[in-house]
Amino acid sequence: MLAWQLAAPDTLERAVGETKVAVQEVIAEASPDYPTIRLGGVGGRRALDRCDGTFIEMRSYRMANVPPVYAAHNVCGGDEILTWKVGDTVAIAGRDTLYRVVEKRHTPKWSMVTKLRGMKGELVVQTCYYGQNKMRFLGLEPLPAESKPTD
Repeated sequence: MLAWQLAAPDTLERAVGETKVAVQEVIAEASPDYPTIRLGGVGGRRALDRCDGTFIEMRSYRMANVPPVYAAHNVCGGDEILTWKVGDTVAIAGRDTLYRVVEKRHTPKWSMVTKLRGMKGELVVQTCYYGQNKMRFLGLEPLPAESKPTD
């Protein structure tokens, strides 16, 4: 394992990350609850690096025709969204409304924000894939009140 870590750190990170995400997917499928994330405050890289379990609204992503973008490092809970698919119903802690994933986009890390112009959704959540030069963006749209499932 140490040899892999030294020789191919991205390959090892990707393998470990993909295993973790696969386990999360099995757990999510067995759970009666909707997958849930927490949104945090507005900030930049320092706020993101605090790794407090929330998705931070990235100030640097604010641009016309781009919904607010909330990001979390994959190792800080952001990998939760790596299992989400377009059409999935998800929850945001502290909000009464459920959300539907309405769009996904992938970009290389450090891409221009302009690549997100026109993205669907009231807000976008973002994280990076493990061991890859690839970020995942998902557009979330609130479900109409009448379409919310009841318990």
